[in-house]
Amino acid sequence: QALEGTTLKADEIYNPIIDRRARSEKIRSTLSVVERYKFYFNLPSSLIEYMRKGKFDIAVREYKKGRQLFQAVTNGDIDGVDDIAADGSQPNALIKIFQYVWKEAQESVVELRNALFKHLSQPWRPYSEQENVIRYLLEVDPGDKDPVVYYLEHQHAWIVEQMDEIYKAHRQRVLQTSHQSMQAERRRTLSGIGSSSFIGGATGKDSAIDDERRADELTRALNIEAFADFPAFTHGRDAEFHMWKQTYNALRTLSQTLVRCLPDFWKLSQAYMEDLYRKPDANGGGRRRQHGLNLERVSKCHSLLEGIIERYSQFVLRLTGILGENNVVVDLESLGSQAIGSTLQRLPQTHALLAGHFMTAIMELV
Repeated sequence: QALEGTTLKADEIYNPIIDRRARSEKIRSTLSVVERYKFYFNLPSSLIEYMRKGKFDIAVREYKKGRQLFQAVTNGDIDGVDDIAADGSQPNALIKIFQYVWKEAQESVVELRNALFKHLSQPWRPYSEQENVIRYLLEVDPGDKDPVVYYLEHQHAWIVEQMDEIYKAHRQRVLQTSHQSMQAERRRTLSGIGSSSFIGGATGKDSAIDDERRADELTRALNIEAFADFPAFTHGRDAEFHMWKQTYNALRTLSQTLVRCLPDFWKLSQAYMEDLYRKPDANGGGRRRQHGLNLERVSKCHSLLEGIIERYSQFVLRLTGILGENNVVVDLESLGSQAIGSTLQRLPQTHALLAGHFMTAIMELV
């Protein structure tokens, strides 16, 4: 009895100490796991922080790292979790904590994904930078949107918008030049030196002045060395030179825009058609292919490229007078001899030497 009493007394004294020690070991083991994977528990807030700072590469890298850890924990492949408690209750609780943190991280990923798509919708950014953004979106799962198509469509709209703005600016300059020319000719007419092309019934003196002016223009054209050699509005028909020059500059700006933007557009389109951009776990199978190309993607990219080239061609034809001025998209295949017949009336009216000079330059440019 005395021995049993001593045993009970010992259990009463030492069991709480042993229990507290066991709990302390559990807490210490749990804290060691938490400390070891502290980045994971900070993942929801760190993703938002990196996103706001524009450090998308770090955000995606941390997300991938957290995803691998979460998969390892749920599959039981993580070292040290099974040793936290012998009864297995603590590992299950830890897994629930990991699942909760991962759910919060997924909500942060939604914001990260939106920020990446917003970045991708800014086509003025460098191609290399946008290519990285596309890969980041594929890493974090872009959802229903295809980031490559999303970028190509925005790039297409941006290129067309730039060409529209160039053309509209050209029309404004032409109208301004025409207005100035009309005012100058009106002043000449009122002063009594207008030519017979602007006032009916020219006298012999008027014809002589007109012939002298044209001869002077042709002489200066023969001696021209650069566009800047023509003085502005020295004679009435110098306005026609400026119209030619404005047309040439507009076509040059259009061509420069196309040459600057189209290579990157085609480079990305070609990579997309060859299925070089895919999710990390995608196998790319189950689709009809021809020579390694996805036919659906080929059709999409060719449609966007044809739209850009067709728009450029329409502006070239309008600027050179082949198409009339209207806001309706013209079917290029419907052009006939009647459309081309009125070209000369829409081009600046000047002598053949100057017209040939600019038309040759425009042909070389295009």
